[in-house]
Amino acid sequence: MSSQKKSQQSAGTVEENALRLEKEKAEQIIDALNTDLADAYVLYHQLHKHHWNVEGAEFRDIHVFLQQVTRT
Repeated sequence: MSSQKKSQQSAGTVEENALRLEKEKAEQIIDALNTDLADAYVLYHQLHKHHWNVEGAEFRDIHVFLQQVTRT
């Protein structure tokens, strides 16, 4: 007996949706949301990188601030 569930829709496909958006419009929205998601991940990783590379007199304050930002 398999405990895996089937996905409702295959990746990379656009089907009829509850908002009744046209397929072309839905594809545009999906592309825009994927771009925003990718940008958010890049920003998160840049902040996390800087969290580990802080130096100087204000090290502690900046380190604590970036640690809080990357955890939320």
